[in-house]
Amino acid sequence: MENTELDSIIEKYKELKFKNYEIENNLRTLIKAKEKFPEFGKDQKWIKQYRQNLSDISEEMECYKIIKDKVSNEELQEISYDIKAEIFKKIYYDNNLDRFDMQKDEISAKEYNIQNTGYLFNNLDPEIKNEENFDKSKFANMILGEKNFLKKLDLAVFLAKKDNNFFDTSVIYKAEITKLFVNKMQIEEIDENEVITAAIMYTCKKVDSAREIERIKKEKNKDFEYLKSLGFSDRFCKICLEHTRYNQPEENYEREPEGDILELVENYVGLTMHREDRMAFPIDEAIDLIENKNLQGKYNRYLNLFKEFVEIMEEIRI
Repeated sequence: MENTELDSIIEKYKELKFKNYEIENNLRTLIKAKEKFPEFGKDQKWIKQYRQNLSDISEEMECYKIIKDKVSNEELQEISYDIKAEIFKKIYYDNNLDRFDMQKDEISAKEYNIQNTGYLFNNLDPEIKNEENFDKSKFANMILGEKNFLKKLDLAVFLAKKDNNFFDTSVIYKAEITKLFVNKMQIEEIDENEVITAAIMYTCKKVDSAREIERIKKEKNKDFEYLKSLGFSDRFCKICLEHTRYNQPEENYEREPEGDILELVENYVGLTMHREDRMAFPIDEAIDLIENKNLQGKYNRYLNLFKEFVEIMEEIRI
C-alpha cells in the first residue's frame, strides 16, 4: 500500500473517530452495564442497541484494522494518541472555554536561544548545537524560567531524548489539563508556573506498562533523586511524587496543594485516554471512579473543585 493511500485511510479513521465519539461512549456504557449486571446481555433492548452501535462504527473499525496491519505497534499507538488529543481539543473548543493557549512568540524558532546554551528549539524537535554547553544541573532553572508553554515542552522533549525519559502526547494532555484547571477555577494559592512544569516533568521516569506501579513502590526515591539532579527543589520533587500515593508515608504526612492537583490530573487522564487493554471511560464514569474507587477514603483538597471543573467543561451533571 502506498503511503498516500495509508495517509488517506488514517485521515478517514480520524474523521470517523470524531463522528462516532458519542456512539463509542454509549457502547462503553453498554459493555460496562453488562459487566456489572450480566443479565443485561440477554435483554433484547440491550442486544439491539449493542448491535446497532457496533454497526455504526463498523467502517471506523475496518479503517483501524487496515492501519494496524500496515504500521508498527509504536506507530499505531502514536496515531491513537494524536487522534485522542485532537478529539479532546475539539470538545473543549466547542464549549467556548478559554483554554489551550498555545502561545506563539513573534520571533522565529531559529532565532530562539535559551540562556545562550547553544540549544535552538523548533516545536517539539530541538536542533542541538554545542552540546558541551549544556549543564543538566541547571535544567530546572531553564524550564521554570521559560514561561512559554510550547517551549517548556521543547525542553522536556530534548531532555527525554538525552536521558531516555518517558514523553508522549499524554504528557502534553496532562499539562494542558493542569493549566486549564488552575486558570479556569482561579486557584490562586499555588504557583501556576511551578505546577504546570511539574505536570510536564513528573512522569519523566515512567515505565509505560503495568510494571509502573511496582517500579514506583520499589524505586520510590529514584524519581526524587533524578529530579533533584536537574536542579529542582526538594519541594518540587515532593510535588511530582505526589501524583500517586504508592510511595507516600502512611502517617503524619502533609501533602502539597500542587500534589493534589497532579493526583487528580493523573487519574483523570489515565481513565479518559484509550489503552491497549481497554477503551477510554466516558467522562462521567471516570469522575465516579476517581471519587468512589481510586480516591475512596483519601482526602484531596481539590476533588470537589475538579468535579465542578469537569462539569463546566463537559456541560453534564455529574
